[in-house]
Amino acid sequence: MKYSLDENQEKIVSHIDGPALVLAGPGSGKTTVLIERTIRLARKIKMPQKILCVTFTNAAAREMEKRFLQSQNETDDNFSQTPVFKTVHSFCNEVIKEYERSVGVKYRRIEGNSGEKRKIFKDLYKEINGEDGEEYIIDKLNDFNKKSNTVLEIKGFRKIMASYDIYKNKYCMIDFDDMITIALGILSSPEKNKLRIREYFCSRFDYIQVDEAQDLTSEQFAIIEMIGKHGNVFVVADDDQSIYGFRGAAPECLFKFQKNFSDCQTYYLSRNYRSVGNIVDYSCKFIAQNKDRFSKNLYSKNIKGPVPRIKCFKNGIKQAEFVCKETKKLLKVNKDTKIGVLYRNNISGLLPRAVFVCEGYNLKCGEDFFKTREMDFLDDIISVMRSMERNCVVVPTPSKMLRTLREEGLSNKLENYCRNSGRNIYYKEILSEFLEFLCMYSGSVKNMVSLLDKIDDKNIISRTSNTCCVELSTVHSSKGLEYDVVFLIDVVRGEFPGRNATVGKALEEERRLFYVAMTRAKESLYVLYPQRRGEESAFITELKKLAAL
Repeated sequence: MKYSLDENQEKIVSHIDGPALVLAGPGSGKTTVLIERTIRLARKIKMPQKILCVTFTNAAAREMEKRFLQSQNETDDNFSQTPVFKTVHSFCNEVIKEYERSVGVKYRRIEGNSGEKRKIFKDLYKEINGEDGEEYIIDKLNDFNKKSNTVLEIKGFRKIMASYDIYKNKYCMIDFDDMITIALGILSSPEKNKLRIREYFCSRFDYIQVDEAQDLTSEQFAIIEMIGKHGNVFVVADDDQSIYGFRGAAPECLFKFQKNFSDCQTYYLSRNYRSVGNIVDYSCKFIAQNKDRFSKNLYSKNIKGPVPRIKCFKNGIKQAEFVCKETKKLLKVNKDTKIGVLYRNNISGLLPRAVFVCEGYNLKCGEDFFKTREMDFLDDIISVMRSMERNCVVVPTPSKMLRTLREEGLSNKLENYCRNSGRNIYYKEILSEFLEFLCMYSGSVKNMVSLLDKIDDKNIISRTSNTCCVELSTVHSSKGLEYDVVFLIDVVRGEFPGRNATVGKALEEERRLFYVAMTRAKESLYVLYPQRRGEESAFITELKKLAAL
């Protein structure tokens, strides 16, 4: 695979020795640059195994290795070995294994999705609080990332976490988060056996490349710098796309990297090959409102295209119907148009998913969509409606049953559900509208159940569908993806940005998340919100001001 590079990209891939920081804007071809530099580096040093390529996810590591091998097959290069492609966690696990071999100890890894970690938290919660924890509480404990430096509003939280650490130490267990801390402790220790391990890894890799460096924690950055004392560290990042603060991501480490390596060369990948001019212009002006960032001059040579379109709707149903209607028009013009429906929180996918299913569309939905527990609550509501159906001589329509339920205090029931399940209170309106939609499109409770099953069936509507042009996704899950047209929905104050992100770092991260959503769009961007759920987001207000400039 021969890559065509522009003049600036060529300059960057030609950087061989010494530290470098590449600030890569959205759609600027950073993966192409990384692969091409890896190939040239391997060709130059003749020993690809001396190159460590660090990525953020296992999928990214596999993709980079695949593209490297493809490129090698298409050239005369015939390396007996390949560069090492790893995530930071995978590398740290290797450091720990080396330590285990050295001292004869064996840690047992706790997999977060195996159920074991969840059971430990379930037992600890009951032991400390004297009662069983709700399922959503145990899930929050199981998913909690210690590096986020936050405290969950969970009864006995600090005691539970302290007891969890004691439990792990007692049984010589480590979990996903521990790998980084333990590996850093090994590499930074002056003890003779640990010093040997650090020297081994420092000498094993002469060159280190880091992708998506804005997502690394301060500990992960310290590990990279420690094994890269030789200075041949090539870091690619975009601080404007750092959206994982809840996992401890520390984009400020990019500034420290420049200072720690005084001879660091800084490059900019500024040309956006993905999006039309207006999307690039508006997104750049939007993100420039953040203070803690590198200043950049991003641009596009593509056509100007339409400006981002902001639309308000009476409610969420009208919003979802608009998205489906516009999608139908777009696909009629070009059946291969790739469309992304993006949102801040998973629950926002319920209504558009329901509308698309009713229209017979085949969808892609991120796996995180199926983590919502609202379906269980909706099943309870439908059970009540079934009971009403059995006890009526003249069977009312689902819409009439819903009116009765509302008169009997459905709103309070929805509100209690949100409180009891740790959900934001605005979920109440989304669930209410979703129920309303189900009733509108169903002639009977039986039809409602059938429709709900179809909406919730990941086997019918799956991520692996090959005939799909429409994808529903949270903005977090859409990072790294691109669509011809993006519908960013539910952009309401208190939802996006979140109600607890009104100032400072929290607001800046929400603005970065919004920026990520904007820059997924290649040709058109719609920013939508339902009036029924409140005022327009502060971000929409900002966009309107930019349009007036």
